[in-house]
Amino acid sequence: MPTSQEQQPSFGEVKASASKNIGQLLQDLQSFEHAIETENVAEIYRIYQGKLHKELKETSNQNHEIDNLLARKLHDALLARFEYLQFVKKISPTLLQYRIGQYYHQRPTIMVDVSVPKIYIEPTVLNEWRNFNETDQSQLKEIEQKINQLDVQNLTLQSEVEELEKKLLPINKQIQLMSQQKTIFNRVKNEEEYLQLLNTKKQLEADIQKLNAQKDDNTTLNRRKEAYQQDYFNIQLHRALITKELRLVQKYATSLDHLEAELMQFITDYLLPREEVQAND
Repeated sequence: MPTSQEQQPSFGEVKASASKNIGQLLQDLQSFEHAIETENVAEIYRIYQGKLHKELKETSNQNHEIDNLLARKLHDALLARFEYLQFVKKISPTLLQYRIGQYYHQRPTIMVDVSVPKIYIEPTVLNEWRNFNETDQSQLKEIEQKINQLDVQNLTLQSEVEELEKKLLPINKQIQLMSQQKTIFNRVKNEEEYLQLLNTKKQLEADIQKLNAQKDDNTTLNRRKEAYQQDYFNIQLHRALITKELRLVQKYATSLDHLEAELMQFITDYLLPREEVQAND
Protein backbone atom coordinates (compact mmCIF):
# COMPACT_ATOMS: atom_id res chain seq x y z
CA MET A 1 0.00 0.00 0.00
CA PRO A 2 1.29 3.54 -0.66
CA THR A 3 2.49 5.46 2.37
CA SER A 4 1.06 8.83 3.43
CA GLN A 5 4.27 10.44 2.25
CA GLU A 6 3.78 9.02 -1.24
CA GLN A 7 0.20 10.41 -1.35
CA GLN A 8 1.20 14.00 -0.55
CA PRO A 9 2.15 16.21 -3.55
CA SER A 10 5.54 17.82 -3.42
CA PHE A 11 6.02 21.54 -2.81
CA GLY A 12 7.03 21.94 -6.40
CA GLU A 13 3.82 20.32 -7.63
CA VAL A 14 1.71 22.52 -5.35
CA LYS A 15 3.57 25.61 -6.53
CA ALA A 16 3.11 24.67 -10.18
CA SER A 17 -0.61 23.98 -9.68
CA ALA A 18 -1.17 27.27 -7.82
CA SER A 19 0.78 29.18 -10.47
CA LYS A 20 -1.32 27.57 -13.20
CA ASN A 21 -4.58 28.44 -11.41
CA ILE A 22 -3.53 32.03 -10.81
CA GLY A 23 -2.42 32.33 -14.38
CA GLN A 24 -5.78 31.05 -15.58
CA LEU A 25 -7.60 33.54 -13.33
CA LEU A 26 -5.52 36.39 -14.71
CA GLN A 27 -6.14 35.22 -18.26
CA ASP A 28 -9.90 34.98 -17.63
CA LEU A 29 -9.91 38.40 -16.05
CA GLN A 30 -7.98 39.94 -18.96
CA SER A 31 -10.33 38.28 -21.45
CA PHE A 32 -13.32 39.54 -19.50
CA GLU A 33 -11.94 43.08 -19.32
CA HIS A 34 -11.28 43.05 -23.07
CA ALA A 35 -14.82 41.77 -23.78
CA ILE A 36 -16.27 44.58 -21.67
CA GLU A 37 -14.05 47.26 -23.26
CA THR A 38 -15.01 46.13 -26.75
CA GLU A 39 -18.64 45.47 -25.68
CA ASN A 40 -18.43 41.97 -27.10
CA VAL A 41 -21.73 40.72 -25.73
CA ALA A 42 -21.40 37.06 -26.70
CA GLU A 43 -17.95 36.89 -25.09
CA ILE A 44 -19.14 38.68 -21.93
CA TYR A 45 -21.92 36.12 -21.45
CA ARG A 46 -19.58 33.22 -22.26
CA ILE A 47 -17.00 34.25 -19.68
CA TYR A 48 -19.34 35.69 -17.06
CA GLN A 49 -21.69 32.72 -17.00
CA GLY A 50 -18.95 30.18 -17.47
CA LYS A 51 -15.45 30.10 -16.10
CA LEU A 52 -15.14 33.47 -14.37
CA HIS A 53 -14.39 32.99 -10.68
CA LYS A 54 -17.31 33.66 -8.31
CA GLU A 55 -15.50 36.43 -6.41
CA LEU A 56 -14.55 38.15 -9.67
CA LYS A 57 -18.19 37.99 -10.77
CA GLU A 58 -19.39 39.57 -7.55
CA THR A 59 -16.71 42.26 -7.59
CA SER A 60 -17.18 43.22 -11.24
CA ASN A 61 -20.99 43.47 -10.82
CA GLN A 62 -21.09 44.90 -7.31
CA ASN A 63 -23.16 47.93 -8.36
CA HIS A 64 -24.80 46.20 -11.34
CA GLU A 65 -22.22 47.57 -13.76
CA ILE A 66 -22.33 44.39 -15.88
CA ASP A 67 -26.12 44.16 -15.62
CA ASN A 68 -26.50 47.76 -16.80
CA LEU A 69 -24.09 47.24 -19.70
CA LEU A 70 -25.85 44.08 -20.85
CA ALA A 71 -29.28 45.69 -20.40
CA ARG A 72 -28.31 48.69 -22.53
CA LYS A 73 -26.78 46.53 -25.27
CA LEU A 74 -29.75 44.15 -25.37
CA HIS A 75 -32.25 47.03 -25.30
CA ASP A 76 -30.56 48.77 -28.24
CA ALA A 77 -30.31 45.55 -30.26
CA LEU A 78 -33.92 44.62 -29.51
CA LEU A 79 -35.39 47.94 -30.65
CA ALA A 80 -33.17 47.92 -33.73
CA ARG A 81 -34.57 44.50 -34.67
CA PHE A 82 -38.19 45.05 -33.55
CA GLU A 83 -38.98 48.68 -34.26
CA TYR A 84 -42.61 48.22 -33.21
CA LEU A 85 -41.69 47.40 -29.59
CA GLN A 86 -42.07 50.15 -27.00
CA PHE A 87 -40.04 50.19 -23.79
CA VAL A 88 -42.29 50.31 -20.70
CA LYS A 89 -40.23 49.90 -17.56
CA LYS A 90 -37.08 48.48 -16.03
CA ILE A 91 -38.41 46.58 -13.04
CA SER A 92 -35.01 45.31 -11.87
CA PRO A 93 -31.39 45.60 -13.05
CA THR A 94 -31.90 42.53 -15.23
CA LEU A 95 -35.63 42.53 -16.04
CA LEU A 96 -37.15 44.85 -18.68
CA GLN A 97 -40.74 45.25 -19.90
CA TYR A 98 -41.92 46.11 -23.41
CA ARG A 99 -45.21 46.33 -25.27
CA ILE A 100 -46.25 46.02 -28.90
CA GLY A 101 -47.20 49.28 -30.60
CA GLN A 102 -48.44 52.50 -29.02
CA TYR A 103 -52.04 51.63 -28.10
CA TYR A 104 -52.56 53.79 -25.00
CA HIS A 105 -54.42 51.13 -23.00
CA GLN A 106 -51.83 48.46 -23.68
CA ARG A 107 -50.01 46.65 -20.89
CA PRO A 108 -46.47 45.22 -20.86
CA THR A 109 -46.48 42.02 -22.90
CA ILE A 110 -42.83 41.28 -23.75
CA MET A 111 -40.33 40.48 -21.00
CA VAL A 112 -36.55 40.55 -21.28
CA ASP A 113 -34.33 38.83 -18.73
CA VAL A 114 -30.85 40.22 -19.31
CA SER A 115 -29.12 37.77 -16.98
CA VAL A 116 -29.84 34.69 -19.14
CA PRO A 117 -30.46 36.35 -21.64
CA LYS A 118 -34.05 35.49 -22.47
CA ILE A 119 -36.92 37.24 -24.20
CA TYR A 120 -40.47 35.96 -23.90
CA ILE A 121 -44.15 36.88 -23.87
CA GLU A 122 -45.41 37.45 -20.33
CA PRO A 123 -46.99 34.08 -19.33
CA THR A 124 -50.41 35.45 -18.29
CA VAL A 125 -50.63 37.46 -21.51
CA LEU A 126 -49.54 34.49 -23.61
CA ASN A 127 -52.20 32.30 -22.02
CA GLU A 128 -54.88 34.92 -22.71
CA TRP A 129 -53.73 35.36 -26.31
CA ARG A 130 -53.74 31.64 -27.01
CA ASN A 131 -57.16 30.99 -25.44
CA PHE A 132 -59.01 34.13 -26.51
CA ASN A 133 -62.25 33.70 -28.44
CA GLU A 134 -63.53 37.02 -29.77
CA THR A 135 -67.06 35.67 -30.25
CA ASP A 136 -67.36 34.17 -26.77
CA GLN A 137 -69.67 36.40 -24.74
CA SER A 138 -70.30 33.94 -21.90
CA GLN A 139 -68.66 36.06 -19.19
CA LEU A 140 -70.71 39.11 -20.12
CA LYS A 141 -73.94 37.13 -20.36
CA GLU A 142 -73.30 35.63 -16.94
CA ILE A 143 -73.05 39.12 -15.41
CA GLU A 144 -76.19 40.24 -17.26
CA GLN A 145 -78.02 37.28 -15.76
CA LYS A 146 -76.78 38.18 -12.27
CA ILE A 147 -78.01 41.76 -12.67
CA ASN A 148 -81.40 40.57 -13.91
CA GLN A 149 -81.56 38.03 -11.10
CA LEU A 150 -81.16 40.81 -8.52
CA ASP A 151 -84.36 42.46 -9.76
CA VAL A 152 -86.21 39.15 -10.09
CA GLN A 153 -85.21 38.05 -6.61
CA ASN A 154 -86.26 41.36 -5.05
CA LEU A 155 -89.56 41.40 -6.92
CA THR A 156 -90.27 37.80 -5.91
CA LEU A 157 -89.55 38.52 -2.26
CA GLN A 158 -91.66 41.69 -2.38
CA SER A 159 -94.53 39.73 -3.92
CA GLU A 160 -94.32 37.11 -1.18
CA VAL A 161 -94.28 39.84 1.50
CA GLU A 162 -97.37 41.47 0.01
CA GLU A 163 -99.13 38.10 -0.12
CA LEU A 164 -98.44 37.48 3.57
CA GLU A 165 -99.51 41.01 4.47
CA LYS A 166 -102.82 40.37 2.72
CA LYS A 167 -103.29 37.27 4.86
CA LEU A 168 -102.35 39.20 7.97
CA LEU A 169 -104.85 42.02 7.40
CA PRO A 170 -108.10 40.08 8.13
CA ILE A 171 -106.42 38.30 11.04
CA ASN A 172 -105.55 41.64 12.66
CA LYS A 173 -109.12 42.83 12.14
CA GLN A 174 -110.50 39.65 13.69
CA ILE A 175 -108.18 39.92 16.68
CA GLN A 176 -109.17 43.55 17.17
CA LEU A 177 -112.87 42.69 16.93
CA MET A 178 -112.61 39.82 19.40
CA SER A 179 -110.60 42.00 21.77
CA GLN A 180 -113.40 44.59 21.75
CA GLN A 181 -115.98 41.96 22.64
CA LYS A 182 -114.47 40.82 25.92
CA THR A 183 -116.72 39.64 28.71
CA ILE A 184 -117.28 41.31 32.05
CA PHE A 185 -114.32 39.36 33.38
CA ASN A 186 -112.06 40.82 30.61
CA ARG A 187 -111.91 37.56 28.68
CA VAL A 188 -112.70 36.95 25.03
CA LYS A 189 -115.71 34.85 24.25
CA ASN A 190 -113.76 32.17 22.34
CA GLU A 191 -110.37 32.13 23.96
CA GLU A 192 -109.09 29.11 21.98
CA GLU A 193 -109.86 30.77 18.65
CA TYR A 194 -108.34 34.02 19.89
CA LEU A 195 -105.07 32.36 20.90
CA GLN A 196 -104.92 30.56 17.56
CA LEU A 197 -105.31 33.88 15.75
CA LEU A 198 -102.52 35.40 17.84
CA ASN A 199 -100.20 32.48 16.99
CA THR A 200 -101.04 32.78 13.29
CA LYS A 201 -100.34 36.51 13.43
CA LYS A 202 -97.01 35.91 15.16
CA GLN A 203 -95.97 33.33 12.55
CA LEU A 204 -96.95 35.57 9.61
CA GLU A 205 -95.09 38.54 11.08
CA ALA A 206 -91.99 36.34 11.57
CA ASP A 207 -92.22 35.13 7.96
CA ILE A 208 -92.58 38.74 6.70
CA GLN A 209 -89.57 39.82 8.75
CA LYS A 210 -87.51 36.94 7.38
CA LEU A 211 -88.42 37.79 3.77
CA ASN A 212 -87.68 41.48 4.30
CA ALA A 213 -84.25 40.55 5.69
CA GLN A 214 -83.48 38.68 2.45
CA LYS A 215 -84.65 41.59 0.31
CA ASP A 216 -82.25 44.44 -0.58
CA ASP A 217 -83.22 48.01 0.05
CA ASN A 218 -82.84 50.40 -2.88
CA THR A 219 -79.40 51.59 -1.77
CA THR A 220 -78.02 48.07 -1.38
CA LEU A 221 -79.64 46.92 -4.60
CA ASN A 222 -78.14 49.81 -6.58
CA ARG A 223 -74.73 49.22 -5.01
CA ARG A 224 -74.75 45.55 -6.00
CA LYS A 225 -75.87 46.45 -9.52
CA GLU A 226 -73.08 49.01 -9.84
CA ALA A 227 -70.52 46.42 -8.75
CA TYR A 228 -71.74 43.98 -11.42
CA GLN A 229 -71.82 46.78 -14.02
CA GLN A 230 -68.22 47.67 -13.16
CA ASP A 231 -67.24 44.02 -13.60
CA TYR A 232 -69.05 44.04 -16.94
CA PHE A 233 -67.20 47.16 -18.07
CA ASN A 234 -63.82 45.78 -16.94
CA ILE A 235 -64.34 42.55 -18.86
CA GLN A 236 -65.41 44.48 -21.96
CA LEU A 237 -62.33 46.68 -21.69
CA HIS A 238 -60.01 43.71 -21.14
CA ARG A 239 -61.47 41.82 -24.10
CA ALA A 240 -61.05 44.91 -26.27
CA LEU A 241 -57.44 45.15 -25.10
CA ILE A 242 -56.69 41.52 -25.99
CA THR A 243 -58.38 41.98 -29.38
CA LYS A 244 -56.22 45.05 -30.07
CA GLU A 245 -53.05 43.30 -28.93
CA LEU A 246 -53.69 40.30 -31.18
CA ARG A 247 -54.34 42.59 -34.13
CA LEU A 248 -51.01 44.29 -33.46
CA VAL A 249 -49.31 40.89 -33.28
CA GLN A 250 -50.85 39.99 -36.62
CA LYS A 251 -49.89 43.36 -38.09
CA TYR A 252 -46.23 43.24 -37.09
CA ALA A 253 -45.46 39.51 -36.83
CA THR A 254 -48.24 37.86 -38.91
CA SER A 255 -49.04 35.39 -36.08
CA LEU A 256 -48.38 34.58 -32.45
CA ASP A 257 -46.31 31.52 -33.32
CA HIS A 258 -44.23 33.60 -35.71
CA LEU A 259 -43.66 36.25 -33.04
CA GLU A 260 -42.40 33.64 -30.56
CA ALA A 261 -40.12 32.17 -33.22
CA GLU A 262 -38.74 35.63 -34.07
CA LEU A 263 -38.00 36.38 -30.42
CA MET A 264 -36.15 33.09 -30.00
CA GLN A 265 -34.20 33.65 -33.20
CA PHE A 266 -33.26 37.13 -32.06
CA ILE A 267 -31.58 35.77 -28.91
CA THR A 268 -29.80 33.09 -30.94
CA ASP A 269 -28.43 35.70 -33.34
CA TYR A 270 -27.63 38.09 -30.51
CA LEU A 271 -25.39 35.54 -28.80
CA LEU A 272 -23.46 34.58 -31.93
CA PRO A 273 -19.71 35.23 -31.61
CA ARG A 274 -18.63 38.32 -33.54
CA GLU A 275 -16.67 36.25 -36.04
CA GLU A 276 -19.81 34.34 -37.01
CA VAL A 277 -21.88 37.51 -37.18
CA GLN A 278 -19.35 39.13 -39.49
CA ALA A 279 -19.19 36.00 -41.62
CA ASN A 280 -23.00 35.92 -41.89
CA ASP A 281 -23.03 39.59 -42.86
